[in-house]
Formats: sequence, C-alpha cells, structure tokens
Amino acid sequence: MTCPHCHEDARFKGYRAKGLISILGPLTIERGYYHCPSCHHGHCPGDAAFGLDRTDLTSGAAELATLAGTLDNFARAAEVILPKMSGLSIAESTVERTTEAVGAELGRAIEAKVAFDEARAWDWHKDAEGVTCAYVSIDLTGVARQGPNGAAAEGEMMAVGMVYNPVPEEPRQWADPDGPRPDWQARYVASLEGQEAVAEPLHHQAGRVGIGGAIRWRYLHDRRRGRGHRLGTSIRRRTDLAGSVPATGARRR
Repeated sequence: MTCPHCHEDARFKGYRAKGLISILGPLTIERGYYHCPSCHHGHCPGDAAFGLDRTDLTSGAAELATLAGTLDNFARAAEVILPKMSGLSIAESTVERTTEAVGAELGRAIEAKVAFDEARAWDWHKDAEGVTCAYVSIDLTGVARQGPNGAAAEGEMMAVGMVYNPVPEEPRQWADPDGPRPDWQARYVASLEGQEAVAEPLHHQAGRVGIGGAIRWRYLHDRRRGRGHRLGTSIRRRTDLAGSVPATGARRR
C-alpha cells in the first residue's frame, strides 16, 4: 500500500474500529490500518473509498441529512424532519455541515459540467401546425428568507430556467400518436446570481436533451423585463445552430 503523504510503502498494522451513524442507527466497523515508516503517518484506505474520511455519517445518512437540510432550516431539519423521516437523530450543526459540504461539492461538479444522468434526445411533440416544438423559459421568483432567531429578513430573487417538452392534449400531436400517453419532460436550472448565470447551465441541459432535434423553439418569458431576448440570444449563440431565431417568439429552421 502506498502512503498518500510521501508515496513510500506503508505497512499493514491491523484493524481499527470506527463509529458511524447510519440510517439504521449507530454502528461500528473495522478498517484496515496502514502505517508508513518513512513519514510516520497512518491511514485507513477504506475511509476515502467509502467517503468516511471527513464525516461520521454513512452515505445514506448524509443523503437524508442533506435532503432535510434543503427542506427547512437546519434546526427544524434535525429536530423534526429527520426523526419523522427515518428516526435519525443528529445535531443541528451536523445537518448544517453536511448540507453545506454536499452543496459545495455539487457546485464544483456543475462548474465542471459533470453529467448527472445519461444524455438522451427527447422525442419532441408537435404543435398545432404539426411541427416538432421545444419550449424554453426563464423567470424570476421570490425566495423567502429568515433572519436570526426567526426574525424577518429581506427575501431574494432567484432566476429559474427551464427546457421542457409538454404533452399536448391531442394525441395526434404526440411524438408517437399511437403509443400510451407520454410523461411530461422538463429540466430546470436556478441561480441566485441573476438571469445571466442561468444561461450557460440551461444551454448545457438543452443540449443533453437534444433541443437541436426540434424544428421549432418557443421562448416563454415576461416581455416587460426583456428576459426572453437575452435567453434566446444566449442559447442561440451557444448552440451554434444555423438560422435566425426570433428570441421573443418561435424559431424554425
């Protein structure tokens, strides 16, 4: 085993116990322990392999803590939501630390354009004129905030972008008119940093669902705020598709 600190040979010295909190309650596991005679550091390779090198929560418990931490404030997540959800009992600070760590990791993955799913082109449905049509929208929505000790605080505006493939009421407009009723398909992106920050990740999601396969695009937006023009221009610029795109209406090749 190679030492992660100095890259010399580390020697197996036995097993070390580690206490963990799982979704089934506390448990103890034993991991192989290695010691390096060169730099005198010791490590358990299994900790990093199973994501236990920075936390006492198993991956399942960390996932539940993160879900609870995104639903409400951290205190309520620890005292009410988690016990109801799974019987898991952890401190408010643990919920906060876990949720923020996962959020930071997710942010880095998004910036690096890590794929969270398989890229697959959607079967676009048709509009009333029988033309395959993709829908893209962007809007701002208010997000409530709470100050210290439950005090009122000023809210924030979040930009939300969406690319979607709504199911028409008429089966003849479906991608497969003879098949069963299809599911509604949608991808969302959001940012507290303004609408410009939404354009690039929205373009990425649109590409993963094959927006270029739709003959017509429709941009839905609030004309009064001019968001549709910026959104249409951004996606148009980044997709490198030929043809003029009326950003406030429909695009047709």
